[in-house]
Amino acid sequence: MMIRTGSNRTAIAFAASLLFAAAPVAAQLPSASASTLALAGNNTANVQTIGAISVNPAGLGTEGSGFTLAILPVQVRTGLSPITLGDIAQFQGIRLPDATKEEWLTLVEAAGGQNGVVGAEVSGLAFTMGNFGFQLSTVASGDVVLPTGLVEAVLYGNAGRTGTPADLSLLDASIQSFAVTTAGASLAFPVSPQLVLGVTGKYMKGNALAVGRSTSGAIDSDPIRATLDFALVSTCMDEVDCEQDFVSGGSGVGLDLGGMLDLGSIRLGASLQNVVNTFAWDETKLGYRPGTLLIDDGTSESDFDEQSFDNAPTDLKEIVRAYTFDPGYRLGAALDVNSALTLTADIHGELGDGIALG
Repeated sequence: MMIRTGSNRTAIAFAASLLFAAAPVAAQLPSASASTLALAGNNTANVQTIGAISVNPAGLGTEGSGFTLAILPVQVRTGLSPITLGDIAQFQGIRLPDATKEEWLTLVEAAGGQNGVVGAEVSGLAFTMGNFGFQLSTVASGDVVLPTGLVEAVLYGNAGRTGTPADLSLLDASIQSFAVTTAGASLAFPVSPQLVLGVTGKYMKGNALAVGRSTSGAIDSDPIRATLDFALVSTCMDEVDCEQDFVSGGSGVGLDLGGMLDLGSIRLGASLQNVVNTFAWDETKLGYRPGTLLIDDGTSESDFDEQSFDNAPTDLKEIVRAYTFDPGYRLGAALDVNSALTLTADIHGELGDGIALG
């Protein structure tokens, strides 16, 4: 639900995304604005009211920013690649042709695996009052990569791609998922009639984490045998001497900066996200699972029991410690063609491979 008071010029905006590369969303505060979503986030130069909190805090100081209230806006996104949901839907209830299997497996081989993403953004409360804005949001995301060997086994079974059973590697399987709650407060400072600057301060709490990688694994054809080593670090479940806490699994503060320049019919905007960000996961709230599996000659052995985070492999510990929020940037321009038409263009990017909503 959104309530808004204040004046703003009516415009139809065509958003031209000038992305140099597809970049995931790194902001801890998702957009609570319907207009920002309608423009696919391409409004860094002309965003106002609630959208300014997550996009460019300077927008709170522009003309037309009145009182706005949003309660429980929710966004959900899912996706598969390179085999997409649309590809799968075409063959629902139909036997998959061999040519299609081969085409799909070729795509997966080229991509280095099959990727699946699911994410949700929930803002419990967001409001603006003139130059000030506040937002409380939770962002959660999961990203899973299935190795080519596993996809081949799903498509062809134990008959193999060529009709003859083959050895299949299970390396490069991975999972990265998180949930973080953030409270952010924004304030805009009009410097002159043309220039507005803005700042957003954020306080973050980590709710959940799961980061894992397969270090080895294979499906052998002769004799038939399956092995897997999938090391996983996640929010602990009280199976070892750790404290389960989905409210405070980590914490930190962050700072975003923004600016807007009004040149008449042309407006320019820029924002820097996470100029400062001290968020880190609390290792006393994390557990480690070796994730070993052996299936051989009708018998099976496995070890998925939770252990102390201290027992995790060094490389996995380093991945978890680096799984934080990296700096990002947004550059935008808006051109008022006439009173009813505005053209906008944005460039967004990140300076790292940390936490992101794919």
